[in-house]
Amino acid sequence: MSHPPMRALVTGSNGFLGRHLADLLLAQGHDVHGVVRPRPAVSVAARPAHAVTVLDFAAADTLDTLLAEYRPSHVFHCAGSLRTPGLDAASLITANVTVTEQLLAALARCAAAPVVVVPASAAVYGRPQALPIDEDHPIAPLDLYGVSKAAQELVLEQHHRAWGCPIRILRVFNVVGPGQPPTLVAASMARQIALVERGERARVEVGNLSSARDLVDVRDVARACVGAAQLDAGRIVLNVCSGRATPMEDCLAALREAARVPFDVVRSATLLRPNDVPEHRGDPARIAAVLGWQPAIAFADSMRDLLVDWRARVAG
Repeated sequence: MSHPPMRALVTGSNGFLGRHLADLLLAQGHDVHGVVRPRPAVSVAARPAHAVTVLDFAAADTLDTLLAEYRPSHVFHCAGSLRTPGLDAASLITANVTVTEQLLAALARCAAAPVVVVPASAAVYGRPQALPIDEDHPIAPLDLYGVSKAAQELVLEQHHRAWGCPIRILRVFNVVGPGQPPTLVAASMARQIALVERGERARVEVGNLSSARDLVDVRDVARACVGAAQLDAGRIVLNVCSGRATPMEDCLAALREAARVPFDVVRSATLLRPNDVPEHRGDPARIAAVLGWQPAIAFADSMRDLLVDWRARVAG
């Protein structure tokens, strides 16, 4: 079934998921306009193929002007904060909740009601009451990041009820692949291995590698976002997951296989996470039935591409 081209506004288009999503939308022939926040530490991707606006979401007039001029048919809200050690609560709530409210309030002031797709997080589920975790599992986050993502969902639901904003909430499980930030486990290991290869590090430090997570490649997540955007529905919640739990030690093994040099591994108490859940995996039945979506990128390819990406990043 063919779908009309989108006018897609992608917030956080220079981020981990946002840049892959923007690339996919462009490759499929959609019009794309990116929005990035003015953060000196993070630059806009070099010469992106789409228009980009640097914008403070608190600047309501500027946001209103952008929406009035661009008139998006779809908004992919990828801007926000990932789970980051040491990030203060105020910054986390601002990034994931306040910015979402500012964006939706601006959309409510527009004459049109674009479809809003939000890559949310499976962190809202917390400790599994049963496995696999389906979309009806209770919301019971274990940490402040999960709380912020649950609050983000509530903001979306409130706007949907208030003015009929069409929403797609995608509860994404553990995302891996090129562009993954070093605060996440697989990327932390890949970055260290890339530094070992350059002779800039002697060993790789790891935390608990026995915990198992449902890993999905960022490029597969981008496909899920586009597919969900094209659904004819007022509201839908979907897990984006593989349905398989992969131990973190398998990530290390795959990275070791792709590495150019041997390396030693040492476990570090500072990398252990409190309230760590032994196994966390989702039920992909709904997204398979609704979208016909399933992961297409093999785990070994995700790990190899992640390491290749980190080689380029540490070299730069």
